[in-house]
Amino acid sequence: IQEEPAVPPAGFELQAFLEGDFAFPFTGEPVRLDFDATAEKAAELRETALSKDQVIGSPRGGWVPITATVRRTTELRRWLLSQGPSIRLREPSDLREALAQDVRGMAAHYDSD
Repeated sequence: IQEEPAVPPAGFELQAFLEGDFAFPFTGEPVRLDFDATAEKAAELRETALSKDQVIGSPRGGWVPITATVRRTTELRRWLLSQGPSIRLREPSDLREALAQDVRGMAAHYDSD
């Protein structure tokens, strides 16, 4: 820790830096997620909401419906993929199809043996 305040390089803009490779959550266009989650995942999301407008519905057929408005970022896609079988995305359909294509591609790596 230094006593003197940090001096950023000339021309440095924090917002532009964060919107670059980092894709922080305040970047990207807003997107409304509509997905189902397992009871365990829904319990997690009750404690750590994805957004201020997140709504967790009543369980139906072993799944819990959830909606939330988030930013469409690379991190969102990574997060969705990292949830594995604990969620199933309904909307937006273009993102659902992109995830399905990723998962089919991953499965093909293991089916080729």
